[in-house]
Amino acid sequence: RMALSYSTILTVGMSVDANVLIFERMKEELRLGRTLGAAIEIGFSRAWPSIRDSNVSTFITCAILFWFGDRLGNSVISGFALTLFIGVATSMFSALTVSRTLLHVMSALGLGERRNLFTQSHYRRHHARARALQEKEAAVNFVGQRRWFFTLSGIIIVLGLVSLLIPPALYLGIDFTGGTTISVRFLQPVREQDVE
Repeated sequence: RMALSYSTILTVGMSVDANVLIFERMKEELRLGRTLGAAIEIGFSRAWPSIRDSNVSTFITCAILFWFGDRLGNSVISGFALTLFIGVATSMFSALTVSRTLLHVMSALGLGERRNLFTQSHYRRHHARARALQEKEAAVNFVGQRRWFFTLSGIIIVLGLVSLLIPPALYLGIDFTGGTTISVRFLQPVREQDVE
């Protein structure tokens, strides 16, 4: 079974961070009137230095934590470091390859012409192409439809919470339950029956 731990929560937060950076850079380029394909490439190239720096510093922290956990014989610290490392590496891979591929597929399918899926049409006024695009498109009115979106978000949150209660449910790791974890190393192989 999977345990809910601090490293799991931290990994989810950091994976969202990379995608937010990428999409914000893309939206800036779309507001300037660029095509979706150009906005994808420029957005990824502008977001990459921030993503790289934050993830490299996290990898260094994971290595240090893993080393300390191994030296002190504390498997909880080593496990935290390893889980965080795997989660951040996976999220960086998915943000840089899976998200990029999905966006290129959307662009190839013609969804790039519907800019209101990606950003509101607040382009610079002096840009002639941007003015034409602004007149052509209608932005999604999230504020006007907020009750519908709040209801939809609430339903998704409740379904997520209920899914945690249905077996096989997550069990809380030692981070949340407290207590003591003991790691024992034997010089020679020991059978489980002898330990009990």
